[in-house]
Amino acid sequence: MMSSADLRTRVADARRRLEALKAARSAAETAPVDRETAITRIDEILASAHANRANHFEFLSSRAGGFSRDAFSARGSADLLGLLTVLAPSAIRETMIENIRPGGLTETERLETLAKIDASTIELEIQEELDLRDLDTTVGHEHRRRGASPAILLAPIEELIAAAQQMKPPAPAAARRTA
Repeated sequence: MMSSADLRTRVADARRRLEALKAARSAAETAPVDRETAITRIDEILASAHANRANHFEFLSSRAGGFSRDAFSARGSADLLGLLTVLAPSAIRETMIENIRPGGLTETERLETLAKIDASTIELEIQEELDLRDLDTTVGHEHRRRGASPAILLAPIEELIAAAQQMKPPAPAAARRTA
């Protein structure tokens, strides 16, 4: 059995690591998409803007003909992206691609990262609760962390111990032979 000071140190360390995991989860959830996905989205947006654009030049073929600066400006300001897809489709696409944020994740990478973070969070929360229960029996009631998993807080001690043992990696073969 660990001393109460050692248990409190482990609980504090677990809580610091849980905060770091919370920040990592938030970062993964809000990370930009990967470059390929961003380019696909850009192409879809530009194609839609081009297909649904206002006819900025129809007045040139109207019966009255001529150029109306006011009509052109009104249509252009109401549908600027559509106008840009008519005037400079390659330039607008290249500019949008140049502004893709680096460090994006594919959806698979995002889901894998979140799964690893969630598994680490559960493991730490179980260890934290086991340490707190040890402290409860040695020094009295210890306060639980706000946001702690209710399922872990309410789980019987036997279930927590079994879950903690399942999460521990098996000992290396050499260590098993000497034990």
